[in-house]
Amino acid sequence: MRRSLPFLAVLASLLWLAGCAGEKSTPAEQDFAERYRAAHASGEVEQMLVLHWLEGVTEQDQFLLRMAIEQELTYPIKNLHFEPTAPEDDYRYEHDGRTWGPNLKPVKRLVVVFDNPENLHTSYLLGEQNGRYYFVNASSLSE
Repeated sequence: MRRSLPFLAVLASLLWLAGCAGEKSTPAEQDFAERYRAAHASGEVEQMLVLHWLEGVTEQDQFLLRMAIEQELTYPIKNLHFEPTAPEDDYRYEHDGRTWGPNLKPVKRLVVVFDNPENLHTSYLLGEQNGRYYFVNASSLSE
Protein backbone atom coordinates (compact mmCIF):
# COMPACT_ATOMS: atom_id res chain seq x y z
CA MET A 1 0.00 0.00 0.00
CA ARG A 2 2.83 2.43 0.83
CA ARG A 3 4.40 1.96 -2.59
CA SER A 4 1.16 2.80 -4.35
CA LEU A 5 0.68 6.18 -2.60
CA PRO A 6 3.61 7.91 -4.35
CA PHE A 7 2.47 6.41 -7.65
CA LEU A 8 -1.07 7.72 -7.11
CA ALA A 9 0.28 11.15 -6.17
CA VAL A 10 2.37 11.30 -9.36
CA LEU A 11 -0.55 10.05 -11.44
CA ALA A 12 -2.90 12.63 -9.92
CA SER A 13 -0.35 15.39 -10.60
CA LEU A 14 0.06 14.32 -14.22
CA LEU A 15 -3.69 14.22 -14.75
CA TRP A 16 -4.05 17.66 -13.19
CA LEU A 17 -1.28 19.06 -15.44
CA ALA A 18 -2.87 17.49 -18.50
CA GLY A 19 -6.16 19.15 -17.62
CA CYS A 20 -4.47 22.51 -17.16
CA ALA A 21 -2.68 22.19 -20.50
CA GLY A 22 -6.06 22.05 -22.23
CA GLU A 23 -7.05 25.35 -20.63
CA LYS A 24 -4.25 27.46 -22.11
CA SER A 25 -5.44 30.67 -23.68
CA THR A 26 -4.92 31.43 -27.33
CA PRO A 27 -3.01 34.61 -28.27
CA ALA A 28 -6.33 36.27 -29.25
CA GLU A 29 -7.83 35.35 -25.86
CA GLN A 30 -4.77 36.65 -24.01
CA ASP A 31 -4.90 39.88 -26.02
CA PHE A 32 -8.57 40.42 -25.29
CA ALA A 33 -8.20 39.55 -21.59
CA GLU A 34 -5.39 42.11 -21.26
CA ARG A 35 -7.36 44.78 -23.14
CA TYR A 36 -10.48 44.05 -21.07
CA ARG A 37 -8.64 44.14 -17.73
CA ALA A 38 -6.87 47.41 -18.65
CA ALA A 39 -10.09 49.05 -19.85
CA HIS A 40 -11.96 47.90 -16.74
CA ALA A 41 -9.15 49.09 -14.45
CA SER A 42 -9.25 52.52 -16.10
CA GLY A 43 -12.81 52.98 -14.85
CA GLU A 44 -13.59 54.81 -18.10
CA VAL A 45 -16.69 53.95 -20.12
CA GLU A 46 -14.96 55.11 -23.32
CA GLN A 47 -12.11 52.65 -22.76
CA MET A 48 -14.64 49.83 -22.40
CA LEU A 49 -16.56 50.93 -25.50
CA VAL A 50 -13.42 50.44 -27.60
CA LEU A 51 -13.81 46.71 -26.92
CA HIS A 52 -17.33 46.65 -28.40
CA TRP A 53 -18.11 46.17 -32.07
CA LEU A 54 -20.70 48.91 -32.54
CA GLU A 55 -21.50 48.57 -36.23
CA GLY A 56 -25.28 48.49 -36.62
CA VAL A 57 -25.95 49.36 -32.97
CA THR A 58 -28.57 52.11 -32.59
CA GLU A 59 -27.87 55.29 -30.65
CA GLN A 60 -30.48 54.27 -28.08
CA ASP A 61 -28.80 50.88 -27.61
CA GLN A 62 -25.39 52.56 -27.33
CA PHE A 63 -26.83 54.76 -24.57
CA LEU A 64 -28.13 51.66 -22.75
CA LEU A 65 -24.76 49.97 -23.27
CA ARG A 66 -23.00 52.93 -21.64
CA MET A 67 -25.28 52.64 -18.60
CA ALA A 68 -24.59 48.90 -18.32
CA ILE A 69 -20.84 49.54 -18.56
CA GLU A 70 -21.04 52.19 -15.82
CA GLN A 71 -22.66 49.60 -13.56
CA GLU A 72 -20.12 46.92 -14.48
CA LEU A 73 -17.23 49.23 -13.64
CA THR A 74 -18.41 49.39 -10.01
CA TYR A 75 -17.39 45.74 -9.50
CA PRO A 76 -13.75 44.63 -9.39
CA ILE A 77 -12.84 41.60 -11.49
CA LYS A 78 -12.12 38.42 -9.56
CA ASN A 79 -11.36 36.23 -12.56
CA LEU A 80 -12.32 35.58 -16.12
CA HIS A 81 -12.17 32.73 -18.59
CA PHE A 82 -13.19 31.89 -22.11
CA GLU A 83 -15.63 29.24 -23.27
CA PRO A 84 -16.46 28.03 -26.75
CA THR A 85 -19.75 28.85 -28.38
CA ALA A 86 -21.83 26.11 -29.93
CA PRO A 87 -21.96 26.41 -33.73
CA GLU A 88 -25.64 25.48 -33.72
CA ASP A 89 -26.61 28.31 -31.34
CA ASP A 90 -28.92 30.87 -32.92
CA TYR A 91 -28.71 34.31 -31.33
CA ARG A 92 -31.47 35.93 -33.38
CA TYR A 93 -34.65 37.14 -31.70
CA GLU A 94 -37.78 39.12 -32.45
CA HIS A 95 -38.56 42.43 -30.75
CA ASP A 96 -41.01 45.18 -31.75
CA GLY A 97 -41.69 43.44 -35.05
CA ARG A 98 -38.04 43.33 -36.04
CA THR A 99 -35.46 40.56 -36.14
CA TRP A 100 -32.33 41.24 -34.13
CA GLY A 101 -29.07 39.36 -34.04
CA PRO A 102 -25.34 39.63 -33.42
CA ASN A 103 -23.39 42.27 -35.33
CA LEU A 104 -20.39 39.90 -35.46
CA LYS A 105 -20.45 36.12 -35.65
CA PRO A 106 -20.02 34.86 -32.06
CA VAL A 107 -16.92 32.68 -31.77
CA LYS A 108 -16.20 32.71 -28.01
CA ARG A 109 -17.86 33.49 -24.72
CA LEU A 110 -16.09 35.53 -22.05
CA VAL A 111 -17.20 34.70 -18.50
CA VAL A 112 -16.33 37.32 -15.88
CA VAL A 113 -16.67 36.72 -12.14
CA PHE A 114 -16.69 39.88 -10.06
CA ASP A 115 -15.11 40.19 -6.64
CA ASN A 116 -18.07 40.97 -4.42
CA PRO A 117 -19.98 39.17 -1.67
CA GLU A 118 -22.57 37.88 -4.14
CA ASN A 119 -19.95 36.53 -6.59
CA LEU A 120 -21.82 38.18 -9.42
CA HIS A 121 -20.81 36.94 -12.82
CA THR A 122 -21.75 37.58 -16.41
CA SER A 123 -20.90 36.27 -19.82
CA TYR A 124 -20.40 38.06 -23.10
CA LEU A 125 -20.32 36.86 -26.65
CA LEU A 126 -17.15 37.69 -28.55
CA GLY A 127 -16.66 37.96 -32.28
CA GLU A 128 -13.48 38.29 -34.27
CA GLN A 129 -12.63 41.16 -36.57
CA ASN A 130 -9.20 41.94 -38.04
CA GLY A 131 -7.61 39.21 -35.89
CA ARG A 132 -8.91 40.60 -32.57
CA TYR A 133 -11.87 39.80 -30.38
CA TYR A 134 -14.63 42.33 -29.70
CA PHE A 135 -17.81 42.22 -27.66
CA VAL A 136 -20.74 41.30 -29.89
CA ASN A 137 -23.79 43.54 -29.75
CA ALA A 138 -27.29 43.21 -31.12
CA SER A 139 -28.24 44.96 -34.32
CA SER A 140 -31.37 44.92 -36.42
CA LEU A 141 -31.35 42.29 -39.14
CA SER A 142 -34.67 43.62 -40.51
CA GLU A 143 -34.92 46.58 -42.82
